[in-house]
Amino acid sequence: MATGTGLDYWAAYEDPLRIPMLPKDPMKQGSLVDCLITEPYNFDRKYVVAPEVNRRTKAGKEAWDACAEQARANAATVISSEWLHTANVIATKLRNDPVASVYLQGQGQQPHFWHDTEHQLDCRYLPDIEDPDRGLLVDLKKARSANPAHFSRQAYSLG
Repeated sequence: MATGTGLDYWAAYEDPLRIPMLPKDPMKQGSLVDCLITEPYNFDRKYVVAPEVNRRTKAGKEAWDACAEQARANAATVISSEWLHTANVIATKLRNDPVASVYLQGQGQQPHFWHDTEHQLDCRYLPDIEDPDRGLLVDLKKARSANPAHFSRQAYSLG
């Protein structure tokens, strides 16, 4: 487990011999939910829904290859209709929740840039949702379980 030290950061992001982290399915599914909540207007640019075909047939292989090519050409992620359905259910429940829905109003995924003169660094942040008029800055987190004990353990283990 990473300890949050400078060496951990270097090993994860700067080490020229590091092995790049490839997102696993739960991370991809979380990103899909984020997109549906914070920037639904970008869904068609970021995702391609795979056709439900038998890939053992010639027609199925052709349909699948066409989908994969479309995704590659647009640097999009191929997702299943099942993933899309699940993500839509989550996003809809959050939008309809009386507490959560209050925090989902505002601009989503708007990048901000500035120059830190003290450290001579160009900086950027990309909030999930913000509403400056309400002093609101939201960072959505997904978890395997809504159980508070499970969520806190997962948050701790992820640093």
